[in-house]
Amino acid sequence: MSIKTKFLLLLVLVTTLFGSVYQYITEGNIVSAPVADGDRVSFFALGDQGSGRYRQHAVAWFLERECRAAGDINFTLLLGDNFYKKGVSSVDDVLFDEYFESMYDGPCLMGMPFYAMLGNHDYMGNPQAQIDYSVQQKGTGRWIMPGTSYRKDFGTVGDSSLLQLYVIDTALPLDPQLSKIKNADRNAVWTVVASHNTVRSFDAVYGDDLELLEKMKGLANFGVDLYISGHAHTLQLISVIGEPVYVISGAGGKRPYPLVEETTTISVDQRTLKQRLYARSDLGFAKLSVDPEFMEIAFFPLSFEGTSIFRISRECKQVKEISECIAPL
Repeated sequence: MSIKTKFLLLLVLVTTLFGSVYQYITEGNIVSAPVADGDRVSFFALGDQGSGRYRQHAVAWFLERECRAAGDINFTLLLGDNFYKKGVSSVDDVLFDEYFESMYDGPCLMGMPFYAMLGNHDYMGNPQAQIDYSVQQKGTGRWIMPGTSYRKDFGTVGDSSLLQLYVIDTALPLDPQLSKIKNADRNAVWTVVASHNTVRSFDAVYGDDLELLEKMKGLANFGVDLYISGHAHTLQLISVIGEPVYVISGAGGKRPYPLVEETTTISVDQRTLKQRLYARSDLGFAKLSVDPEFMEIAFFPLSFEGTSIFRISRECKQVKEISECIAPL
């Protein structure tokens, strides 16, 4: 048994043994998430979490711990594949409670909204039920999915939004969804597109999706700074010349995928076209924080390696390729 596996089993054991005590101590002490209306916004992002098994429990425990430690998380973004293996059947499906409500029931996570999107496994069931669960404000009311695609603005800087988030669904026609991004008012400091499917990846299962890449090649020209996805069960940060920065956070509850050995793609003139700045085949999640000057991307793997943080400077981005403006902290 590997050290990584032993650590995960130990974490699950501790969570199981002390879960009831922790729940008793914190019962009734829900911590309300700060409202995302200022000049700083922070959120968790994780996908492929809906296994209902020990891996999801372990990540949920870690998520709650980091939520309480940070104290500034405004919301959580769920990147799809919310309910393995075949989605949910209706708004009354017990999986809503087992895989979501009861899974993320610590006092910090109980006090925040979860913005969700559909993944390929969610489409194997009744995808409309996940939208209806949101619209009807079922359960605790934390589940937010107003449609298969939607836009949400967070924070303010003068007359502009701090963060403009677009959730898109690559299983549906992309042209009308991308047109909304292209034709939107450019009054946001940071623009992020989120979807379940990866476009760029160094995992050994999917890798780059060339068909999707061709359809989405204009994102950088639309002012998109970052594309975040799940699907590949890994944690990754990828830089590509002429494209948005790619964040993959698909390690929320299923067995992680292996990574390929390749770390860069070099052009004939020796320019680095594609580079993986961070990649882990571990369970875990990402945290993103934005203010008027910087975007910070932190990865929290369930391993002994600890947190890794990267920063993108807004000032740098205004004069250089965004791929040149990423620095580890």
